[in-house]
Amino acid sequence: MKVLITDMRHSSSIEEEKVLTPEGIEVDTTFCASEEDLISNGKTAFAFLVSYAKITQRVLEALPNLKVIIKYGIGVDNIDVSAATELGKMVVNVPDYCTEEVALHALALILNGVRMIPQFNKIVKEGGWEIDPEPIVCYRLSQQNLGLVGFGRIARKLAYFMKPMVKSVLFYDPYISEQQYEASGYHRVSSSEDLFSSCSIVSLHLPFTPQTKEFINMKHFEKAENLILVNTSRGGIIHKKDLLSALNSKHILFWGSDVFFHEPPDRNDKVELEILNHPKSLITPHVAWCSSQSAKDVRRMAAEEALRVAKGQLPQNIVNIEVLSKL
Repeated sequence: MKVLITDMRHSSSIEEEKVLTPEGIEVDTTFCASEEDLISNGKTAFAFLVSYAKITQRVLEALPNLKVIIKYGIGVDNIDVSAATELGKMVVNVPDYCTEEVALHALALILNGVRMIPQFNKIVKEGGWEIDPEPIVCYRLSQQNLGLVGFGRIARKLAYFMKPMVKSVLFYDPYISEQQYEASGYHRVSSSEDLFSSCSIVSLHLPFTPQTKEFINMKHFEKAENLILVNTSRGGIIHKKDLLSALNSKHILFWGSDVFFHEPPDRNDKVELEILNHPKSLITPHVAWCSSQSAKDVRRMAAEEALRVAKGQLPQNIVNIEVLSKL
C-alpha cells in the first residue's frame, strides 16, 4: 500500500513515516507539479496527502485506486470536492491542528492595527523620531467592539483571547444554532453588514466556497469608517477591487492579512500589486498556522487519517460526508 505526499513543502516526511511505515505503508514524496505528475505517481496510491496541489476531476477520474484525499490543513478549495464525491472518494481535512496559532496571528494583526505599529516603524526607518502622533488614528482597545464574520473554532478562540481586551464581541454566522449561540456568551448580529457598522475591528473567518466568493465587498466597506480589517481565512472571500477602493478611502484604516487573492500574489495584476504595497496593508505569507508544534501535528494527524482508511475505518474529519452513501 502507498500514500503519496503530492507536493511536500516540509523538509522531511519523518512524521508521516512514524505513523505509516510500521504498518507496512510506503510513503512516496515524489513532488507533483502537474496533473500528469499526479496521475503517473498516484496510480498505486490509496491516499493523497495534499498541500497546494490542484486535485482536479481529471486526476480523480484517472485514479480508480485512490480512496481518500487528505488536506494538510483546513481549506480544501484546491480539491474538486464535487468530483471526488461523485466518484466515491473521501475528502478529509485536519481542522484542529492550528486553532491557537491562527487565532493568535489574527490577534497580532489586530494589535498592529490598533497601535499602528507598521506606520510608526516606517517613521523611525525614514529617520523620524520626535513627531506629533495625533494625526495617526490610534484606538483605545477597551472601548472598541470586535466583530467576527464566521464563528468556527478559530473565531471562537480569538473571541476568548480578546474578550478581556475589548468592549464587546459580536459575531455573524447563520450556521450557528440557537443553542450554540446561547452557550457562546457573545452577541449575535443578524447580518454581516451590521458588524461593519457597529465594530471598529472586524476579523474574517470564512471558508472559500462558491457562496463566500467575494462575499465581503463594498456593501460592507461603505458601512465602516477607519476600520481595522483582518483576514486569516481565504483571500477570495474579499472583492479585491472593492478592497482597494476602501483602502484608498476612510472606510479602512488598516488591513492585516495572512492570505491573498492569488498565492503567491500575482504581481502582474495591478490591483493585487497596489493592495500588496499599500501603506495601510500588512500582509504575511500564509504562515498563521505555523508553530514548531503545529507543523508536526498536522503531518501526524494527516497520516493518522490515511492509516484509518488503510485499516478499513472511517476518517475522523470527512469534508464530503455525503460520499458515505457511495462507499
